[in-house]
Amino acid sequence: MKRIFALALVTALLLIAMIPQVQAVEWETYKDPKGRFEMKYPADWKCTEGGFMVIVTFEGPNGISASVRAIHDKSEFTKVGKEHVDSTTTVGGHTTRTVHICGEKYGGIFVFSAPKKDFDSANKTYFDPMIKSVKVK
Repeated sequence: MKRIFALALVTALLLIAMIPQVQAVEWETYKDPKGRFEMKYPADWKCTEGGFMVIVTFEGPNGISASVRAIHDKSEFTKVGKEHVDSTTTVGGHTTRTVHICGEKYGGIFVFSAPKKDFDSANKTYFDPMIKSVKVK
């Protein structure tokens, strides 16, 4: 009887240990000062507006980041890039996901980046929710 109880206890502990830990993320909303887009980002990330060819950059932990590289009038946007893109590339030890998102009037290029070893986790925890939250006018 003690063996069955011990076996059940060990099995229960192993199952609990195998359950993925859900990382709670608090979100803030970034609103473009020109009113072209908005998106949610983790509240503990650093947000910096401007820079060379970048509208806004969001810096997270361990080299994880996101940036909005361009917001164009939709007709101009479709000339400079494809309207619907969601591509992932790895160069060296870094993986980048580039997503083009269009609204009625504007189109934007959103870039999400993480070290290769952390990309899958960052994509699930941060990038997917950020992308789903984007609203382009």
